[in-house]
Amino acid sequence: MKTLSAANEAAAPPNLFQIAHTFFRIAALTFGSGNATTAKLGPSLEKRGWLGRWQFELCFALARTAPGTNLFAFCTAAGWYIGGMAGALTALVASSVPASVVVVLLTTAYEAWHAHPLGHAFIIGAMAAVVGLIVGSAWLVIRGSFTRRKAARTSTIVAGALLLSMAFGATPLVILALAAIAGFLWPAAEAS
Repeated sequence: MKTLSAANEAAAPPNLFQIAHTFFRIAALTFGSGNATTAKLGPSLEKRGWLGRWQFELCFALARTAPGTNLFAFCTAAGWYIGGMAGALTALVASSVPASVVVVLLTTAYEAWHAHPLGHAFIIGAMAAVVGLIVGSAWLVIRGSFTRRKAARTSTIVAGALLLSMAFGATPLVILALAAIAGFLWPAAEAS
């Protein structure tokens, strides 16, 4: 089994500055959620030949099972694939600094504005935008698996995951384990 794509094999390994620049730039310019940032990082890392699609999907799935901030777990896993331990630490720091600064600024602004009518309206509008970004990000993550040949399989697994989570309160680890079993028992149709 070939573990890396042809583009990944041909690409020179990035140095730590390149890793830091890529993770910092995307983390600093993407708002909405960790999923939005992850959805932007995936294609960027694939385009550079640093991470194959299956590696992205593995890092994403593992990050969803880890407790804590999924974005930082994803960045650490992706950084490890790209540059080992030094790459993991570089990706983690580069992606967490912008988020930390934004959280401090937003918390300060919230404390100053939450009681003001204009501030309250702004907060309600921002929450609606975040929901839209989360839904859009989820689509960017799954659309590669949502082809005509795989639509029924992908729809069933996504609907099952939503049902398990919302109706039965299943944990992400249980949902991922059941999705893995479903994926094993119902293999994806390969394009010919």
